[in-house]
Amino acid sequence: MMVRSASPPAGDRIEGESLRIVAALLASAICAFLLAILHIETVLAISLFVAGLYAGVRRPDIGLALMALSVPVQRSLLVGFGETAVTTTKVLLWSTLAGWVWSMMVSRRSVIFDKVTFGAALAAGGVALSGWNARDGGLWMGESYRWFAMVPVACMAINVYRRGASPIPFLVATAAGAIASFGLAVWQVARSIGPDSFETRGLMRATGSFGHPNQLAIYFELTTPLMAALVVFLWKRQPDSPLGRQLHRLRALWIIAAGCGFAGLFFTQSRGGSIGMVAGLMTILLLTWPVLKVRSHVLMAVAGSAMILGSIVLVLLLSEGDFTNDKRSVQVTPGNFAVEERVAHWIAGVEMVKDNPFLGIGAGNYDLNFRDETTTWRFRIGRGHAHNSYIQMLAQSGVVGFAGYALLIAMVGLTIAQALDRAPTLMTRSITIGVAGMSAALLVHAVFEYVHVLSLNLHMAIAWGLVSAIAAGGVDSLIRSR
Repeated sequence: MMVRSASPPAGDRIEGESLRIVAALLASAICAFLLAILHIETVLAISLFVAGLYAGVRRPDIGLALMALSVPVQRSLLVGFGETAVTTTKVLLWSTLAGWVWSMMVSRRSVIFDKVTFGAALAAGGVALSGWNARDGGLWMGESYRWFAMVPVACMAINVYRRGASPIPFLVATAAGAIASFGLAVWQVARSIGPDSFETRGLMRATGSFGHPNQLAIYFELTTPLMAALVVFLWKRQPDSPLGRQLHRLRALWIIAAGCGFAGLFFTQSRGGSIGMVAGLMTILLLTWPVLKVRSHVLMAVAGSAMILGSIVLVLLLSEGDFTNDKRSVQVTPGNFAVEERVAHWIAGVEMVKDNPFLGIGAGNYDLNFRDETTTWRFRIGRGHAHNSYIQMLAQSGVVGFAGYALLIAMVGLTIAQALDRAPTLMTRSITIGVAGMSAALLVHAVFEYVHVLSLNLHMAIAWGLVSAIAAGGVDSLIRSR
């Protein structure tokens, strides 16, 4: 006997449609009322908060994507109430996290902590301890917040993706961010928008919405290697999972985003960004070799050790004082000014380490101490940071903070290596290699710039959390069981 599935009566369907229409009309009326009595910035803040809260409860994968998408526009679109203005990233960050925590409590699910979350917590803790020596508590709080915000985002990402959420919204948001940033960069260069100091070789250096060319270059390093890996691995290859087929259908988007990322990096004219991008692409190409598929742990260990040991050697050399302009008998000219200024910031950072070796001079307090510590009379105005992530961590949080930072790098490298070994499908392997390329680009660029600025850490945390889920087998196993 054939049993037919029961369907809702026609009356119930009509009633449901009526309720949805009434709800839509009511929401429209509320929005119209708010627009009439409140400033647009306030209405936008409320809308983003509600959207983040809903996404955190119902679709946390979209919530993570919204966070990532807000990073490249955070300084261009401020929202708030009255005189209080905050970035869209902060509104989406805390509303999405609040919704996700609520959903976890209601469903009584346990929270999974992984190596990346542990490493981020150690790095954030080391930065927070530097407050003991901070001359400006407000600057210390701002820098500490940047690191502590990374911890719950990484934790949310690993939990969401391990339980089978789709990475496609995050990947699409990454592509959209790269394309939009490229469009803004082209407009800035074409219209020569920017301060005169950013004009080089007859062209204005693009800054995007970040306010500085090097920060825009860092964002392109966060996005382009991931897009390039998707292009390399999904082009003309037969996907071996349902999610892989969805990624394959979007290959035109990945190609456009990768091309925009490379071109956008060119418009920034960032030499450190170019070197980092080459390192990221070389990492992607190296990981396509069959022999390295089973040597990924060794490769990651060597790369991470080289960066940490190289930074220590650089600090030791700088501490000898032989890199100053006077000792090297270098005449500062417009052609080498940027290089010499960067070296002066390195030396000043090392001097701060010598004065406060254990806890540093306080997170965010580099500029306050620069004039007292610089050894080059020509460079007396600080540029905000040491132009080197490793020296910056040593200067602002001492050996304690640097140890936490080194452990974070080690945990990320170990997680990527495990994901490379365990990724069972083409889709998960391509994502993992893309994140490996992204991480390599950041670590190399970190020699010439402080890459942990603004909210760029949040994009890193989401990408690393996704790879951690792949290493644990969460992404593929749940998708295959559907």
